[in-house]
Amino acid sequence: MVGFVLTLALLGFWIYAIVDVALTPPASVRTLPKLAWIAIIVLFEVVGAVAWFLLGRPRRGAGAAQNSDHPAWGGRSPWTERPGAHWGERNRVSTERRFPWARRGPTPPPVAPDDNPEFLRELSERIRRGDGDGTSRT
Repeated sequence: MVGFVLTLALLGFWIYAIVDVALTPPASVRTLPKLAWIAIIVLFEVVGAVAWFLLGRPRRGAGAAQNSDHPAWGGRSPWTERPGAHWGERNRVSTERRFPWARRGPTPPPVAPDDNPEFLRELSERIRRGDGDGTSRT
């Protein structure tokens, strides 16, 4: 049982390392190119994954600085706040400008069938016609 759990943990670590390399921006990968790191991790499995985390992964403070040159964020990191914005509103204006289709009004809450006047009217018409719940009784 211990061997099974250890195998699952190592497999999860290996898959996590592959996904981490794939999602890391190429400019922030250290030591080797991104494709080389993926090859090393696939060929050497857990040893390659450990090497990625020690030698290839970007340093902690470098991640936000590397993302700041992305054109969608206008030369700033998506996590930096706009001057004068309240907490939680940091990019709302720029997001609404870039994605006008994403602006939606508040959605109405769902209505239960017995609170829906249209459903009740249709149901009473069915009962009057003799259909009841709308199923055929022939």
